Amino acid sequence: MYQVQGLILVLWCVSAISGVQIMSLDFPDDIHSGSDLTLRCHYNLEGESLYSVKWYRDDMEFFRFVPRDNPPKQFFPLEGIDVDVSLSDERVVFMRGLKPSTEGLFRCEVSADAPSFQTVSAQKTMIVKVNFNFGKDVGLKDISISFEISYFPSAK
Repeated sequence: MYQVQGLILVLWCVSAISGVQIMSLDFPDDIHSGSDLTLRCHYNLEGESLYSVKWYRDDMEFFRFVPRDNPPKQFFPLEGIDVDVSLSDERVVFMRGLKPSTEGLFRCEVSADAPSFQTVSAQKTMIVKVNFNFGKDVGLKDISISFEISYFPSAK
């Protein structure tokens, strides 16, 4: 009797560990201002039903896919983020016209449906490079400049 209960407990623990998994969060590392971009969240529900997929930039939600909602796709405007909802779904978010203000820490959050409501997430930093096109006269074309500004207030 105790062996059967022990086996059931072990099987329950293994199934709890092997739940929803995010395999990868993908978008290119070389991103230029003005370009379009597809964010991809590769996940495995391990037999669970999908409750939601949510996308965040710097902890602010900007896109949500909930299959049971009507409509299932929702876009929440954020500065620098223009989502083409018609090309976005539970696995991808298509963004148009990237700007420096698009940059940030992007996170994909996947939640299973009841009864587990298990939630997992993955995140990746996006840096948008600014392109300067000086034209053929000068002989320079598509120069990318990246810089970081830090402000250190003086102590009083």
